[in-house]
Amino acid sequence: MTFTRSKKTCIIYEYSLDNNELARVHCKKDLGILFQENLKFDQHIDIITKSASRNLGLILRHSKFFFDYDTIVTLYTALVRSKLEYACVIWAPTSDFLIKKIEKVQADFSRVLFLKFNGFYPKYPCAISYNILREQMCIESLLARRNKFKLIFVHNIINNNLTCPELLEKINIKIPNLSLRNRRQIDRSNSDQEYFKIPRQIKIIYAQSPLMSALSLYNKYSLELDLDSNLNVFKNKCTILSE
Repeated sequence: MTFTRSKKTCIIYEYSLDNNELARVHCKKDLGILFQENLKFDQHIDIITKSASRNLGLILRHSKFFFDYDTIVTLYTALVRSKLEYACVIWAPTSDFLIKKIEKVQADFSRVLFLKFNGFYPKYPCAISYNILREQMCIESLLARRNKFKLIFVHNIINNNLTCPELLEKINIKIPNLSLRNRRQIDRSNSDQEYFKIPRQIKIIYAQSPLMSALSLYNKYSLELDLDSNLNVFKNKCTILSE
């Protein structure tokens, strides 16, 4: 298996073991994540959304006579949402199509849950948007939760809760460039808000990598978050910001 975004520049070499040629594959599952040769995760997302939808159908069929809200939500979070969030820091999508594809599973659950406790389906004839349903039932969007996990990922690396020197050495903290001669005032409205230094001239695939996307997301909320704070305090703050 050769990882590349361009088939034109891909160097194909056939490997053999004991004079037996090794089969070339285009995707490979490792620790529950399906890696593709083009460094995308659309096949992985397709698999987990289908699996989560099957589990959701199973829950809805067997909970037909359940009328305890917490019980149904617990079943959903344990058997459905867990599939959609496993190792999501690695494969979190950036395209609107894939984001909506994942969110659709929770949207279907929200509508059925609303029907069970309110007596009518919120799509017809009285249409209620997914965002309003979430707010009513106190359910976070899956996109917001993925962003929260990214921020927690950064906190864990910086505070050595996650031991990975290879990632830590790629993190650069931005130091404001003060001119003592001019004593100019720092502009806190734009780039000086950034806590981490992200290279400007980088390829899209690197900018969308798990580490760089997490650091860029933290820069967006750097004035509201504190990496020195306790992990539980940090998690609560991330939840508030992601809403």
